[in-house]
Amino acid sequence: MITQIIIAAMLAQLPFVLERDSLVVVPVTLNGREGYKFLLDTGATNTILSIKVADQLGLPAHRHATLLTAGGNLPVTVHIVKTMQIGSLQLTDMEIAVADPGLFQKLHVDGILGADYLKQFKISIDYAHRTLSIKP
Repeated sequence: MITQIIIAAMLAQLPFVLERDSLVVVPVTLNGREGYKFLLDTGATNTILSIKVADQLGLPAHRHATLLTAGGNLPVTVHIVKTMQIGSLQLTDMEIAVADPGLFQKLHVDGILGADYLKQFKISIDYAHRTLSIKP
């Protein structure tokens, strides 16, 4: 459950990299730690974080769940991230699923930004300039 959105600016613009010529990967800050890479996936219902990063951040598991994905059922644990920031937009006390689908290793990402995060914003992807614009 997301309890608060903190907006440092009305529009966040940030660069992204393309993985495999079409997959948008954006920088994300979790609990004040920078350097995480998340795949932007508008088709994913949930945001998912890797087990490795959850362990690095010391996130305790709150419950177990199962997500239905394109690849089938994915068992996850649900954790609370104190702050999740993309550009100048920040969410606090966000529930996040934690798992290690094989996709993370193949794409060298730490997680997936899903609809549970993205649905709160207007998002524009400029592939030519490789910038992502996010507006509340």
